[in-house]
Amino acid sequence: MNDQVDLCTLRESQTIELKEASDSLPINMYETYSSFANTRGGTMYLGIKEKKPKNIITGVTNEPMLKKSFFSAINNKTKVSVALVDDSQWQAMSVEGKTVIAIAVREAPISLKPVYLNGNPALCYLRKDDGDYLASPFERRAMELDAVPQKFDMRPNAAGYEFGDLNRDTLSKYRSIFNARNPDNLLIGDSDEDFFLHIGALKKNGNGKIVPTNAAVLLFGNYLMIKEIFPEYNLDYRENKTGASRWDYRLEASSLTWTGNAFDFYHMVVNRIQPMLPNRFHLNGLYEDGGEGLLECVREGLTNAIANCDYLLPGGVQLTFSGGVLTFKNAGKLRLPINQVLQGGESDPRNEGVMNLLHLARIGDKAGEGVPNIYRRMRALGFPDPILEQSSAPSRTTLVFLLTQNLITNSPDLETKIIHTLAELGEASVTELAKTLSVNNATVSLVLKEMCASGTVENNGKATKGKKFWLKK
Repeated sequence: MNDQVDLCTLRESQTIELKEASDSLPINMYETYSSFANTRGGTMYLGIKEKKPKNIITGVTNEPMLKKSFFSAINNKTKVSVALVDDSQWQAMSVEGKTVIAIAVREAPISLKPVYLNGNPALCYLRKDDGDYLASPFERRAMELDAVPQKFDMRPNAAGYEFGDLNRDTLSKYRSIFNARNPDNLLIGDSDEDFFLHIGALKKNGNGKIVPTNAAVLLFGNYLMIKEIFPEYNLDYRENKTGASRWDYRLEASSLTWTGNAFDFYHMVVNRIQPMLPNRFHLNGLYEDGGEGLLECVREGLTNAIANCDYLLPGGVQLTFSGGVLTFKNAGKLRLPINQVLQGGESDPRNEGVMNLLHLARIGDKAGEGVPNIYRRMRALGFPDPILEQSSAPSRTTLVFLLTQNLITNSPDLETKIIHTLAELGEASVTELAKTLSVNNATVSLVLKEMCASGTVENNGKATKGKKFWLKK
């Protein structure tokens, strides 16, 4: 907690909650506790009424009693499922002669989510912008499955599908690639069923029958059978080269014009994007080593989106290529902190079975190095750093590549224009700035990120919707 925070002008956000309180704890504060714990963590301030332009410091009375009540509640599993606050995270301070309490709530580890109330797992909350909302059954189920040591995609499918139900053409394509990339492998003489059993795509279920894993269904199944296991499943690639309002090209799993599985999607999208990449290295085919080429970044970005997507949540995997901006989106947040992902060295994909099968075919960088290698390659090729972001409502991970020269943002002119615009408007969103300056949204986002890092600009801390920027005073 920061003692220097100006509590009189502090605004509620995804990680800040202001609550009036006097001699008792607010009844709804445990909903905020749950939402912070299940989202990004945050700080609750008791004794402040939010008001513009200046908050009202109402203060609390009998701080020791409030502290005792709070710690008694969070350590009572019939009230709160997990205690995530210790004595060091409770801070009482004097503001305008009144006592204000700051409670820092840590984000819960994946293994302890969802954090719920009153002994009822259905009473778990998520934080969206500056509000708490009850998690949907899909969101709650996704957290519950993330908490289980064995990844859901590594389990035998429970929908009754057998090896013969998988798409034969996709299986054949995978095995051909595997053999080409592993010419000395010991499985060349195996039958198809034995081969896929040995690489982990098939497992025994509870009845002792060998069936495809959920990962195998995702990669090698057909769209409708995948939907039976993952009702929210979707893969979508959209392309706009002309600047028209409609997409020039679209590939969607739900079209039922192709298999709709993740393995075929990967190939179709990479083959589609490759000819359009600027300054690309010459490659002798899709599966030859690409060195430090831009295509390797695309492959890795798509591999990560497929392997980290939470297919139990709405959204699936979405790619757009428009105006030189290539955007990868997948449902679900990363299982590791972003700083750890950027640093590399550790790997915890949500769909470990999918990642394992892709790696066996030499698709994707070695564990824990994919994202750092993307950044290194993009820098080596002279492109701006990618933008890696997460949002919590909806739960989503986004990776953006800026692939045209007019998106390079180290121009002092654009920064100066943003400063002048913010000085005139007072505050503005990315979209408002982009529209005013006639610049791509992604370009403005990148410049604002640099300006925030340098201390020139501040923002209200909101994830996406309602996020505003202003000049630091």
